[in-house]
Amino acid sequence: MDKIMRYQKLLTLFMLLTLFSGNLPATGFNASLRVGNVSQSSIAKAIAEAKVIFQANPRQTVVIDLPVGNFDLSKDIKGHGTIDVSGVQPAPGGWLIFRGAGAAKTILTFNRDVTWIYGMQTNRVVFQNMQMTGHRPAVSQGYVVSVGLGRVVLDIPSGFPSPGEIYNPGRISGGRWLRQYTNSKTDPRMIEDPVIPMNRQVGWDSTTQIAGGRWQMNLTKPNLVAPYHPGDLIGITSKQTGNNYYFFQSSDIIFDHVQWKVKSRGVFCGGTSRVTFSNCRIDRSEPINGQTQCLSTPDGGPQLGQPEDLPSTGHRVENCVFVATGDDSVAFFKASGSITNTRIRDSFGRGIVLYQSPNVTLTNNEVVRCPILNFL
Repeated sequence: MDKIMRYQKLLTLFMLLTLFSGNLPATGFNASLRVGNVSQSSIAKAIAEAKVIFQANPRQTVVIDLPVGNFDLSKDIKGHGTIDVSGVQPAPGGWLIFRGAGAAKTILTFNRDVTWIYGMQTNRVVFQNMQMTGHRPAVSQGYVVSVGLGRVVLDIPSGFPSPGEIYNPGRISGGRWLRQYTNSKTDPRMIEDPVIPMNRQVGWDSTTQIAGGRWQMNLTKPNLVAPYHPGDLIGITSKQTGNNYYFFQSSDIIFDHVQWKVKSRGVFCGGTSRVTFSNCRIDRSEPINGQTQCLSTPDGGPQLGQPEDLPSTGHRVENCVFVATGDDSVAFFKASGSITNTRIRDSFGRGIVLYQSPNVTLTNNEVVRCPILNFL
């Protein structure tokens, strides 16, 4: 009997070491909470159960298993975020892990206009092996019909959302831009200016529908004539409210093998430290009527710190791929850490932004058609 128990313990330990190999922490024995019918309430219930477990054994690792399926979390949103992990604080050695079956198998669909994951004073939380996407498109594109003083007229192809459908009235100004792409059905790429390696953004603030899919984009600068020509392919962004994830005064947050579509911006502030993105992706949604989308999202990727924030330390972005984000793909603000083996291309903003972050090391990264800017 003792031999059987020892064998079971060794087997369990082997499984855990396999699960937490690589970038994830090696931990002790765990408790598993399986969520069958995934909803905001069932996830909240599992988080509450995990907190009870941590009260009894703060060094425990609790795994919330999310099954295979596409789960709609976009309705009946309550609280600060769809998944609220505020106050989750296992002791060193303990973790709360949300584990899916893989990015192609466990898909969580959120309301694009709210915060998806919210954490206030949250420690030692992992999101692993899943896809997070929005409930409806947040970017569009069209072909130039004509340009004039303070206006660009576009034909929006069938199936793509109209500018009105992505327009966010919650933003009084800013966050709405046009930018030119190569006219490709399968892989539109941002056009680089021959003098300055950045295709200039053109701001818009309202629209006028002319007829059907033909729309006039009214520019933020009424005296500007946009540098476009008939037939040019133009990507259209309008930043949304809310964030993919928002963590304040937290630490040891890990995203591992997570894919984002439709929306990608997330913020770590209030001195939140030791954040890891490992083997993560930001990708375009599926082609529409055979046309690959210019943009993946209307916003950027992870923001580690904020310009007026407390300094933070110990961040890692590694083995990630960020494609065609609507703003800066990775930003460090008064933060230290590393970006390693990461590929970034066609960011609408900058590929990497380092703001007062001299202690960030960049190793073996590929940044294409978007700059790296270092603000000392």
